Amino acid sequence: MKSDKFRKAAVTTLAAVMLSSSVTVFADEVIKVYVDGEQLDFDVNPIIESERTLVPMRAIFEALGAEVTWDQDTRTASAVKGDDTVEITIDSNTLYKNGTAVELDVPAQIIGERTLVPVRAISESFDADVLWDGETQSVIITNAEPTKSPESTPTPKSTPAPTNQDRIQFTETDTNTLNSKKELIRYDFEQSTLPQYIFENSDTIYGNLGSYEDLDSYAKFADIVFGVWDKTVAAYALEIAMESETTYEIPEDLSGDDAVVKYLAGAAESAGIDADTVFEGVTCLDGENGIKMGVVIFNDADSLVQCKYLGVIVSEKGEPRYFTAENDIMDSEHWYFCEVTKAGRGTIGMFDKKDEVEDIDAFAYSMTQTYGSN
Repeated sequence: MKSDKFRKAAVTTLAAVMLSSSVTVFADEVIKVYVDGEQLDFDVNPIIESERTLVPMRAIFEALGAEVTWDQDTRTASAVKGDDTVEITIDSNTLYKNGTAVELDVPAQIIGERTLVPVRAISESFDADVLWDGETQSVIITNAEPTKSPESTPTPKSTPAPTNQDRIQFTETDTNTLNSKKELIRYDFEQSTLPQYIFENSDTIYGNLGSYEDLDSYAKFADIVFGVWDKTVAAYALEIAMESETTYEIPEDLSGDDAVVKYLAGAAESAGIDADTVFEGVTCLDGENGIKMGVVIFNDADSLVQCKYLGVIVSEKGEPRYFTAENDIMDSEHWYFCEVTKAGRGTIGMFDKKDEVEDIDAFAYSMTQTYGSN
């Protein structure tokens, strides 16, 4: 690592690239996983999220010698190996080993119609040793009772597993500065960076919206939403780091916008504006004639100029349209239904604030009626 200030020209260019490039949660190189010297084959590639490696669930459980069962009602996988039982539920940050809770940095999740789980937590739950080889992008797992000869196991390098030290740690002053820009960041995301992504990737949006009946298919849309949010926050954090009186340690190998976003994730969390804090979640809905809708739900809309819901609606061969349900300074009893286009933004109508389920239904109905009338 080296000490250096963020330079203004580089930051400005990088921020622009981050906000205009496509969002991905996949690593630049395919991550390889070895168990007792044998490389595992996956039908869905492992990913890195929040600096943790996630791998297909059934493949890693079976490679560790565990028997796997799946409860569709609770979306929980159970794996038994010897006297140990491990249970993990989709979207939960808690794993249970023999009934004892173990907190996870990232939850199990659905990617590409496969359940992915954090490989280190799963492996260590069965008392396996886990090493990370940063040079070859490899996870090296050694079972407590290996089935392969030691000679067949790749030699691990000295690169440690990613930790929070690999992320920038803002000073209290810079953290407060980033937090003070929360409203501006949120407005930028709501009215600019997310709709910009939707319009620039209009040919793929339909395929990235799931069906209401298929809860597991929301993952693609969620990845887009949360990825654009992370990049929006990172652009502001970069500007703060550039202007700061503090000199931050910058990793020498930091390259690419995804790497920068991950490096700045610590600043977002410290400031309380990471995606887990800001969003309640997303949902996908079905309309008539093959129409699909994706709705983003914020945890709050405290400000009188904030959105509570954002929505995308598109047919298989149509252009996506982007809508918001917003507060208004002069009216606290209604959500104002607005559309953001490439040319600007305008208010179309309004509907009464009731409860979340009814509000989302009214928002979806408004989107459907507007989409169908043009």
